[in-house]
Amino acid sequence: MTNSHSKKILIADDDPAIAETMTGVLEKLGYHVVGIVSTGEAAVNEAVNKHPDLVIMDVVLDGTINGIEASRQIEEFMNVPIIFMTGHRNVAAAMQANRRIVLHKPFTNKELQETIETSLANPG
Repeated sequence: MTNSHSKKILIADDDPAIAETMTGVLEKLGYHVVGIVSTGEAAVNEAVNKHPDLVIMDVVLDGTINGIEASRQIEEFMNVPIIFMTGHRNVAAAMQANRRIVLHKPFTNKELQETIETSLANPG
């Protein structure tokens, strides 16, 4: 298990209810949420400025770039694990085929926790 107490997580999701619920779960697990953003552009800016240990990013975001493009831009600046969230099974399958970590919406708190722990234990 990963020591969650010192781990910083950035959440990128355009649904405020999902982002707030996830924040509550993560904080109960001992993680520190360093930001919640709803656009791909904000995800890039926050990641570069706050240097999270992990990014949890929805594939579909507000703004002009989606989560996939935002992740590419983030990866130009830093090596940080990124967990993608999507409710689209075909998108999830394609991303997993490209060695991306995907959480299928809807997911349970246990699935979220296990995916985070796996991502932090094997950052790349």
